[in-house]
Amino acid sequence: MTRDTLVPARPLLLSATAPSTLNDGGKLAERWAAVVRMWVLWRQRARSRAELDLIPDHRLKDLPLDMAAILYERDKPFWKR
Repeated sequence: MTRDTLVPARPLLLSATAPSTLNDGGKLAERWAAVVRMWVLWRQRARSRAELDLIPDHRLKDLPLDMAAILYERDKPFWKR
């Protein structure tokens, strides 16, 4: 082999990966939409659990749920279902 036949590996690796990651706007848009949907869901959970905390205990007893289940739901982190 001569020096002219050797091809550096680094530019080939960059050229092989860069177009698929930079020019793939459709998948990037889908991923961004999924992130936004997850963020909206997490905000809804955080708000609803914060609102449970504002309801007085005597009002919580009127709900058709067990008090332990209500307290468990109120104390869960927003990222858990």
